[in-house]
Amino acid sequence: MTKLYYNIYSNISDENFIRVRERLSAIESEMAKVLVPLGWRMHTPVAENDALIVDFVRHRPDFDGNLGIAFNEESQQELFTFYLTKGYDQGKVRSTIRKFIFEDKELPFVEENVGRLLASALETYGAWSKEDIDKRGTSFEMPS
Repeated sequence: MTKLYYNIYSNISDENFIRVRERLSAIESEMAKVLVPLGWRMHTPVAENDALIVDFVRHRPDFDGNLGIAFNEESQQELFTFYLTKGYDQGKVRSTIRKFIFEDKELPFVEENVGRLLASALETYGAWSKEDIDKRGTSFEMPS
């Protein structure tokens, strides 16, 4: 029986955490083949993270981006959400827009559809303009 030093989730056993982490690592590798050549980078690899999350970031002079697949710790099942954000800073104000590509899907759905869903996310990211962010996003003042 495999035991973790600690598990940040109350609704997943150590054994299931390790199983899910291995499957997310495979998804992360598939996503990295597409994203890294486009200037995205892994925030923290799944294998090194305490959380069950595939997380990529992109920093450019004009926009910052974040996309990933995260374990839904609120659910009593093993469900995942694919999120996408794009934003920019102007002075001390950060403006962002966010979309969920999907919410509360089981891991087999993610594994079977990650290529198609990633393409859709990248298309959405590319289509979002500064005007879209200003019209449909949110803004907040960043602390000093």
